[in-house]
Amino acid sequence: MQTLLALIAALALASIPIAIGWRRTYGEAGMARAMGIAAPRKFFDPQKYALQTGTGLTFNQIAFGILAWTAGGLLAGLAIGPFAAILFAIAGGLLYYGGMSNLRQEFRLRQTKDILRSLGVIETLLGQGRPLTDSLEEAAKAVGPDGRIVLNDLVVRMRSAPADQLAAAVREWTTAWDNPGVDMTATALLSSLESRIEASPLIASLRRTLSSVVEVLSLSRAAAKGVEWQARFLALFPP
Repeated sequence: MQTLLALIAALALASIPIAIGWRRTYGEAGMARAMGIAAPRKFFDPQKYALQTGTGLTFNQIAFGILAWTAGGLLAGLAIGPFAAILFAIAGGLLYYGGMSNLRQEFRLRQTKDILRSLGVIETLLGQGRPLTDSLEEAAKAVGPDGRIVLNDLVVRMRSAPADQLAAAVREWTTAWDNPGVDMTATALLSSLESRIEASPLIASLRRTLSSVVEVLSLSRAAAKGVEWQARFLALFPP
């Protein structure tokens, strides 16, 4: 029983830096919303949450997985007793939810890194006189699959929008993806589209800023991983 209680406490401890660390760095990077150029985000969007896990699962499938792991823990704990069954059920649900949260954070970090890589391509193509939409499309082909999904979505929205609605298409893009790289890229694009500012210098400045953000996010993920391994050690070898 002592081992089980230590496991639950360790799992709860491991979730703290993952949740708080990303939110803190994301808040620092949320330039678009701080400037009031992005629409308010819903308190919770189930489909967006499922999309950001990068697993291809729907929210209903994720919810079913949590229920299945909770039920599995409950059944396993019944062999020991009712109190153990409750603890096993909680542990099962936490294990599944923690795994999905970890996948979600890793997916978003990979997206941000891909967006950072794409900015160099965009800057080069804009310097050669290529249109902004064409530059975005070519940049999407030069990055990994995680960032390609985000950039292709932006290209599709911009190509399908009238010339006077490009800024609105970029704003819709920011609300569809919960990612600091998306918000910061949208800030530069909106400044170029609405203020008629040349995009190339903005992209160059954004690339330097986003590079620092990626470094902070990577350090936060590394710290969260360290606490996670400490939690696993405590679960296996409780004090």
